[in-house]
Formats: sequence, C-alpha cells, structure tokens
Amino acid sequence: MKRMTFLFTILFLLLLAACSTKTDSGTTTKPRENGTAATTTTVSQNNEAPAGVTPQAIEAAIAKVLGDGYVADVAVSEEELYLCPLGDIDMSKIDSYVAKQNAVPSVHADNVIIVKCKDASYADSVVDGFNEFYKRSREYSTIYPLEPFKLMQARIYKADDIVMYLIAGAPIPETPMDDAEQREYAKAEYEKIDSAVQEVLGYLPKNLLKYEE
Repeated sequence: MKRMTFLFTILFLLLLAACSTKTDSGTTTKPRENGTAATTTTVSQNNEAPAGVTPQAIEAAIAKVLGDGYVADVAVSEEELYLCPLGDIDMSKIDSYVAKQNAVPSVHADNVIIVKCKDASYADSVVDGFNEFYKRSREYSTIYPLEPFKLMQARIYKADDIVMYLIAGAPIPETPMDDAEQREYAKAEYEKIDSAVQEVLGYLPKNLLKYEE
C-alpha cells in the first residue's frame, strides 16, 4: 500500500511539472493574481503576419493615426509604378499591394508602399528592392533637399509575406524650427506610424532599412 501511495505521489508531481512548463511555440500561461483563472500570451517567433491582414488594412491604420498629417493621398497608377519603390519589384510575384504618394512628390517625400507576396520566400527580394530605391532617394536628396528628417526616419518592415516601405508623417509646420526640432518632429510622427503597424500585426517588426551617411 505504501508503495502504491509513493508511485501515485511521483506521478502527481510529474504531471504538475509538465503543466507548468513553457511550450516551444512561445505560448506561456500565467495565473492571475487571485488564482482563479489563467491568461495566455502568444509571442510570434518568426515575424509572422496574422491571418487576414492585408496591405489595405495596414495603410488604413497608418492614415488613421496620422489624420490630417497623412499626405500620401494619391494612388500611384500602374503606368507609373516604375517611378516608385515598386520599380525594382517583380509584380507577377505580388498578390496585392497599396502604393500611395503625395500629389506633389517634388515637395513631399511621402511614400506608403505595402505589398503582400504570393510566396513569403520573395519578401527578402522585395526588401532588397526597397533598399535600393531608398539609396537612390538619398542620393537625390543630396542635390535637391526634400524633407531630409522625414526621409532619414524611413521604415522598411517585413512580416512574413508582407513588406512595407514607409516614408510618411505631417509636413514640417511653417513655424521656424531648427534641425534638432525638425528631427524630433519627424520622430514623433514615426512613433504614430509604428503604433499603427504594431496595432495591426500585434508586434513591431525590425526596421530593415539600410541607412548610409
């Protein structure tokens, strides 16, 4: 009888240990403070995009948080895609996209380009293409300065099969601002953009922008 009791005790302890172990999927279970129930938090390990997320949904979220400061308000026509970051992208490998810019691109640098690839394996090539376009934009800006602080804060995000090229935010106010103030102004606008992306995806991806002085 004592032997049976001992075996049951060992089995009970093993079951408790298994229940308290963190799973490999990144899901952890934590008891609430009152001990009556448990909450579960799932953390993405591979920068995956939640099911059903579209480029249109992400663009709409960015437009919403920027409000009147969202000036990428003109869709790039198919005939002019070669002039925007999509110029180096094989569009036959793109499932859907949003391509917006300002009506006067020679004045405002805003580009909101978001694509969903047919296969996630092409996403890295899109990132490379976006970085190549950004490099040319930076070279152009040394000749014709164009909202330099907005340009310097650009984002290139990848979430599974979705890739984003984001240069956006409210234009610098007419009130005189020195360089430090303009830089902080641009950073504040991008914080809004980051919050919108995080709200849609559930996390903020790493910025894959290759910035060179």
